[in-house]
Amino acid sequence: QALRPLTNSDLDLSNAVRSFVPTLGRFAGEARRNKMGLAYWDSDASLLWKALNSTLADARADYTIFFRSLADIPLEDEAPAALLLKAVADSFYIQPTVAQQHKLITCLRALAKLVRRDVECGHSLLDRRAVMLKTNPRVVPRNWILEQASDLVETG
Repeated sequence: QALRPLTNSDLDLSNAVRSFVPTLGRFAGEARRNKMGLAYWDSDASLLWKALNSTLADARADYTIFFRSLADIPLEDEAPAALLLKAVADSFYIQPTVAQQHKLITCLRALAKLVRRDVECGHSLLDRRAVMLKTNPRVVPRNWILEQASDLVETG
């Protein structure tokens, strides 16, 4: 009802609503693909995204640090678990449980496999890293912190 005044007809509104979900899906897939440093978004990437997010939530990870650190994970087949965990260790304020670590290792190995697939298709690891660092900032300022800083500047 709220959108009706913005359209010329109910058909326009119906078409807009119908196209929203696939359009949102495409943009979300693109953002997720860039966050993980993948050249393609497919069903394997989607399944990995779901598993990874579930694991990160369970382990109470810092998502900003985690996704940025993915630019540096070892990509070789069956990379040692300790190296994989070391690459993302700063993402956790408390040590993940053994079960969480196993899930992380599984996800990181799956990501490395997808990246190796991209490389086999001619995609550059340097380009991957550049996109990831651009997509995953080191720091995400929070509005309340910016407001406090602005207030301090104004009051001297």
